[in-house]
Amino acid sequence: MAYQKKTPASYSVGMVLLFIPSFIGVLLVFDILSDRTWIQIATLAVIIGCVGVGSYLAWWGKRPRQARNEWTPSKTLPKDDAA
Repeated sequence: MAYQKKTPASYSVGMVLLFIPSFIGVLLVFDILSDRTWIQIATLAVIIGCVGVGSYLAWWGKRPRQARNEWTPSKTLPKDDAA
């Protein structure tokens, strides 16, 4: 059986957040969202937040384990005395 590397959860959540502005854009194109000023401001804030948080989580999730300070097998293996 081939080993498959699992994608970190933060990467998956980040990718989902990056697609939310596209869905909001479709709602705006078809005039489903209202034209009121406070709704437009809230929509803009949600889009900026989703892009910012989503891109950070997607970037963080693709970093190597050592850079994310996650557990690696070498942390628990005994040290080599020959070196």
